[in-house]
Amino acid sequence: MEYYYNIPNIPVIDKNTLALINSLVNVIELRDSYTQGHSRRVALYASKIGKSLGLDETQANRLYLAGLLHDVGKIGIPDAVLLKPGKLTAEEYEIVKLHSIISAEIVANMGNFSDIVAMVRHHHEQPCGKGYPDGLTDAQIPLGAKILSVADVFDSLHSERVYRKPLALSDIQKIMWEEVQRGKLNQEITVLGFQVLSQMENPATPKNFSLPELDNKRKAFFFQDKVTGLGNRDALILLLKKASLTYIPATLVHIDIMNFRHYNKMRGLAAGDDLLVGIGLRLAQLTREQWSIELHENSTYAFRTVADSFYLLYLGYATDYAITKMNKAMTAIEQKYAVQFERMVIFEHAKIPAKIEFEIGYLL
Repeated sequence: MEYYYNIPNIPVIDKNTLALINSLVNVIELRDSYTQGHSRRVALYASKIGKSLGLDETQANRLYLAGLLHDVGKIGIPDAVLLKPGKLTAEEYEIVKLHSIISAEIVANMGNFSDIVAMVRHHHEQPCGKGYPDGLTDAQIPLGAKILSVADVFDSLHSERVYRKPLALSDIQKIMWEEVQRGKLNQEITVLGFQVLSQMENPATPKNFSLPELDNKRKAFFFQDKVTGLGNRDALILLLKKASLTYIPATLVHIDIMNFRHYNKMRGLAAGDDLLVGIGLRLAQLTREQWSIELHENSTYAFRTVADSFYLLYLGYATDYAITKMNKAMTAIEQKYAVQFERMVIFEHAKIPAKIEFEIGYLL
């Protein structure tokens, strides 16, 4: 298959413009620690694929710039949508899809970048015509955008995400081929691209920002219960999904306040909140951290998922001693607040199934 890449022979950009581009990339990657380095890796991957297709140095450099800029439009996507840990709603997904249009608008105002504008705008188009923003088919999609798409998918699969470790090359190859079969990636570029990228050493892309306090606060926004300070439902599901990818046995215990509605009615909502906070403080004493989404073997995690429902998750070790400590803590709370708890073991010292969120999601 012969490829054509119609772009003018534009001189190398000046240092000020390059500094601006790097600043834009830094702003985007500062928002999410898990994506730091993504734009630079995509830029490198895309230029490597481009050269393997016969692009000259100038064309490959333009493609590299497009890779740096392909996600700058995410600056216009609200954090609550862009950084959402769970599945996006249809409305939220439509908002995320706007990032390629915003990226193109930003690049269009940066100078003589018309070739890069097209690549950036169309890097989520698909050969089948079901991509965005314009529903272009394979023959209509600029070559640079097709290359960016392959590089983007490869890096996403090859990088760590909040819910999983980087995938093995064999798994990446399988997934990318499935995307080709579904009409989402160009076949020739995907086959050649995977061949090129799988032979590369992992590029060194050190994080430009080290702001653990900021990163922790952002994660807390999504994963910490606002009343008790424990992990919330999303944190529990995420840890269960992470653990399901390992052979670590787990025990999950549900703790429910009996007649909590009556307690609120008789004593008032403030007293009810005080009870929830008291339970949270007691359960936090059983854990390594008050809340966490990092997977640690031989650890205990506590959660409040909704209303008066609490969970304790034990990973790794035999749980008799831990459950004894839990019962002691619950008894102390029962005596202090004159309430009773219902305890139920969901599963005990068992390997978590792969689709745990579907099997017990209705309980959470």
